[in-house]
Amino acid sequence: MNEAPSFSVIVVAYNAEGTIRACLEALERQTERDFELIVVDSSKDRTAEIVAHEFPFARLLRSVQRLAPGAARNHGISVATGDVIAFVDSDCIARPDWLAILRRAHRELPAAAIGGAVEPANPESVVSWGAYFCEFSAWMPRGERRLMREIPTCNLSFKRWALEQFGPFDESGYCSDTALNWKLTAAGHPPLFLPELRVAHFNLTRLTRFLRKQVMHGESFARMRCRERSLRLGARALLGAGTPLLPGLFLGRLVLRLAGSSVWQRWLRSLPVVLVGFCAWSCGEAIGYVKAH
Repeated sequence: MNEAPSFSVIVVAYNAEGTIRACLEALERQTERDFELIVVDSSKDRTAEIVAHEFPFARLLRSVQRLAPGAARNHGISVATGDVIAFVDSDCIARPDWLAILRRAHRELPAAAIGGAVEPANPESVVSWGAYFCEFSAWMPRGERRLMREIPTCNLSFKRWALEQFGPFDESGYCSDTALNWKLTAAGHPPLFLPELRVAHFNLTRLTRFLRKQVMHGESFARMRCRERSLRLGARALLGAGTPLLPGLFLGRLVLRLAGSSVWQRWLRSLPVVLVGFCAWSCGEAIGYVKAH
């Protein structure tokens, strides 16, 4: 059996004072204790103060300038010493066995990237469920281990060689994790999804904030897609013209993912939120194709 790899866990935070305690407390409770924790913060709130005063075991990297997610992750990677670099978002709670599962998987499996499932951390809100279904339905904690085209960086880890070969993260905006996932997949190293590897995510509970995020996310995705695929004007125009069809496509995919699951009632109650969320994403994606260079 291979020697157990060393681990660096990176948490990227921006204005996360409401969730950072729960995130870092969950990492303190890990059954696997041998890892270094790096928090990269560019907040304007009390996040850095909370980390510095209440979690001295974490190495805090503080930036006075707002860092895009990719830039913040690259900053953490630049000082990390582990053979494996794992990421958890500041609005996520990792299960106590999260790192133990990751360590065993990376020791036993050759996969360049290994990630896992996302659950809702605030299931009492209908808007939270709608946001969850829009953003994380592809990574619900069910099914078998499988290769995927991408896994979100709120629950994803990389062997160091993979980051050195295919990184760094793009620093120009949102969706940098999707771009890196695509590079790995195109090179024959798609990330491995482990349904038993779980984090719980605090989803947005205010509808207006959720819809603004969906528009922003859709626009960022389109810009990233144009950049990574070097799409010319004709291709961008064709994709933009097809964006009105996206809500129906997204809904069909979601129905297929939910087949046989136990959350149908949650989905039905949150269906209006899901529908407007898909429409907001589609509007943002259309804007992104227009603005992309």
